[in-house]
Amino acid sequence: MKRFMFLFSLAIFLPSVNMQAQILPEHRWENRLLLVFSEDDQDSQYLEQMEILQSDEAGLEERRLLIYIIQPSRYKLASGSGEWTDSDKMYRKFKKFESDFEISLIGLDGYTKLLKDKVLSLQELFSVIDAMPMRQREIMEKSSGDL
Repeated sequence: MKRFMFLFSLAIFLPSVNMQAQILPEHRWENRLLLVFSEDDQDSQYLEQMEILQSDEAGLEERRLLIYIIQPSRYKLASGSGEWTDSDKMYRKFKKFESDFEISLIGLDGYTKLLKDKVLSLQELFSVIDAMPMRQREIMEKSSGDL
């Protein structure tokens, strides 16, 4: 009976683990991700961060950066349809600090490259991305293609 209960519990738990991790596999090796955590749409740091990010959409696109907005009970991709998905799993899985605001940069390999609980300037964001080996290769390939 104990073995049955363990297997039953495992069968219930495993699908939720896969749902939590869905955001990364679909973007891995295709896009870098910037996860912007805020308690709500009116958070002053969130509003400031989004304004900064929207000021250079071409720079974000060149660096293959997608922005996810993650709140305690929902999340969405900042571009595209912008429809919210109701779920607290993203918030629970990826949020690391106790603060109301947080930024997490995920590289093409799926690993966290930067974690902050303050507004991130484009200069800092781009310098972190541009120092990454894969980004260096992208820059080299682009400059050799221009010749």
